[in-house]
Amino acid sequence: MASKTSTSSSSTSTADLIPDNFALLVEGAWKELTFKRVEAQDYPRVVRHIQEYFMKDEPTCSLLGYTNDFGDEMEAMVRKMLAENLSFLVEHAETSEVAGVRIMFRATPTNYFEYINVESYAGKVFLRLVDIMKKMSNLFDTYGVNEVAELFIASCAPDFRQQGLATEMYRRSLEFLRAEGFKVAEAMFTSPYTRRTAEKLGFVEICRLDYKEFIDDIGHFVFNRDELTDENFAAVMVKVL
Repeated sequence: MASKTSTSSSSTSTADLIPDNFALLVEGAWKELTFKRVEAQDYPRVVRHIQEYFMKDEPTCSLLGYTNDFGDEMEAMVRKMLAENLSFLVEHAETSEVAGVRIMFRATPTNYFEYINVESYAGKVFLRLVDIMKKMSNLFDTYGVNEVAELFIASCAPDFRQQGLATEMYRRSLEFLRAEGFKVAEAMFTSPYTRRTAEKLGFVEICRLDYKEFIDDIGHFVFNRDELTDENFAAVMVKVL
């Protein structure tokens, strides 16, 4: 009996010593904001934030144009990622407004979006872009890993932009992912602002797709080339952790 009790106590103590990296490295106060893990009850407001701000302001989604169908498809993608418990939100302490959202997931060589039903043109083009960039980057062979931390969405509400929040979101994300044992973090950047933030944090570009050369699955140019600028491209950038 004594032996069993001793073993049980030892096991409990060992479990108690396992650090909660999310609580240690992500959650907590920053300025007038609070970083917190996304819980199931937060899913609706996280999705609303993404549909209202990210999908209407992020360069690629903005070029594709927002539709309710595209919004629903993005919700299905995001909810799958949220279930992995790697994502967080940033909340205004006084009003509880969602100031920012960081969506991350564990990417493997398999098709993460295989079972997401996508029917809208914008949704199909978006996933085609993701697939093209995945093949171009060839991360798993290049870095000899079986999984990569995918930094899928970083979004700030308009009132909280240009205040250092995006940089802080990236900084906390990288510290957390490193502590969790990830060897490589990657993101597809389409905004010149987030690309500059990533460069300052040590991300390196490994491939890009100029939107003037981006075609859909029947060979048509996706965007009006006359309306594009030199900043309209997608770049996969990687940070070795």
